[in-house]
Amino acid sequence: MNQKGRRPVSYASVALDIPTRAIDAAYDYLVPDGLAATATVGATVLVPFSGRDVVGYVMDVHEEPPAGVAPGRVRPVTQVLAEPAFDAAAARVANAVEQALETEGDETPRIEQIQDAVEAELMRQGFEATAKAYILYRAERTRIREAKTSLMQAIDEITNVDARQSDMKRDNANIDGNTAMGMFSLIIHDFRKPLH
Repeated sequence: MNQKGRRPVSYASVALDIPTRAIDAAYDYLVPDGLAATATVGATVLVPFSGRDVVGYVMDVHEEPPAGVAPGRVRPVTQVLAEPAFDAAAARVANAVEQALETEGDETPRIEQIQDAVEAELMRQGFEATAKAYILYRAERTRIREAKTSLMQAIDEITNVDARQSDMKRDNANIDGNTAMGMFSLIIHDFRKPLH
C-alpha cells in the first residue's frame, strides 16, 4: 500500500502462448486491482494482443511500467484463467534458459539443446536434486525411445525381409519366418526382449 492506502500499480510480464517465431519476449500488461491477488507469477491469463484475446503465462510482476510506454497506454490483463502452474524460481530458470539459447545463435534450437540448457541452469541456480531427477528422467525416456526404435526395426525386418536374407528370421529353425504365424511368433518374441 502507498501513502494514500492504495495498492501500487503493478504490471505483469506475460509470455504469450502463440505458435510463432516472431514473438521472442514477454509483453507487459497492467494488472487491474480486481486481479492483483490472482495475476501472480505462474498464472494463466487472457490478454489483448493484435486485436484479439490470447492466452499467456505470467512470468514476472513488477511496479515499473514498461520502458518507453506511457503508463496510461498499457493494456490490462483481461482475465485470470488458472492459478499458478509454476513459481518465480521456475520462471527464473525458464528465462535464463531462453537467454542461454538466444546467445547460442541457432535459429531454432534442437530439443537436446533445450534439455541440456535446462539441466545446466537448474544446477547453476542450486536445484541439484531437481537437475538429478531431470537427468534420470531424460535417461529413462532415451532408453524407452531406443527400445521402441529397436522394436520397430525388428518388426520391419520380420515383416518385410525374406527369411533367407534375415538372420532374425533364421534364429529358430522350427519357425518358418515367411508365414503369417511365423512372423507373429517372431514379433512376439522380439517384443518381449526389451521387457527383460
